[in-house]
Amino acid sequence: MCRLTMVLAMVTLGLASAHAAELPMRQAKSQAPAAKSCEINGKPGFLASDGQTCIRLSGYISGQVATGNLK
Repeated sequence: MCRLTMVLAMVTLGLASAHAAELPMRQAKSQAPAAKSCEINGKPGFLASDGQTCIRLSGYISGQVATGNLK
């Protein structure tokens, strides 16, 4: 009885792994073209779609968290 259970488990595992191998592969989505870089006063930027405008983003983000008892 124990051998029959083991054989059935091995056959089931073998069929499951064989079925998983038959799944179709998804084709990779095409990636967006890389942004072309440029420089503004020696600092890096990105060319706009017209190819003549250089854009540089700068700035900072700040935040504050306070904890305590509310009255």
